[in-house]
Amino acid sequence: MLSDVPFAALGGQEGTVREMDVDRLVRGQDTNLHEDGAKGPWSKEEDGRLKQLVEQHGLKNGLKKWTVIASLMLGRSNKRCQERWSEHIDPDIQMGQWTLQEESTLIHAHRVYGAKWAKIKALLPGRPPNMIKNHWNCTMQTRHAPLLFRRLVSAHVSCLVR
Repeated sequence: MLSDVPFAALGGQEGTVREMDVDRLVRGQDTNLHEDGAKGPWSKEEDGRLKQLVEQHGLKNGLKKWTVIASLMLGRSNKRCQERWSEHIDPDIQMGQWTLQEESTLIHAHRVYGAKWAKIKALLPGRPPNMIKNHWNCTMQTRHAPLLFRRLVSAHVSCLVR
């Protein structure tokens, strides 16, 4: 069982943190500790810094050097930097409304692949997998639920009639 360590011992406010969080902080991994404003929501300054670092360190064999970039971002792991870039900052991301063609592609791809968002992403350039998943769960699924329900009922009735 993990013992609690007084947060004040780390130079923080009152309260406690788990020993595991202290251990992760010492190793430089992401924790929920708010150290110098680095945890929590990303600031515009951090977004700008990340964009600058991505431009500076660019690509190596088609991959960005996320470990190097994260080492230069106080309190942000390489995974968080990569996610922030690919989901929010990358200029190749389409942030606008979904076109009818994109929605049609999404419906067809979901029938074929199910909830394999990374596979579906290949069919929708400029749309990150998380954005595709969110659009399906929040918009498409509810918009097309009555149609899908009618198809299921229709198929069930036709099976009973035969």
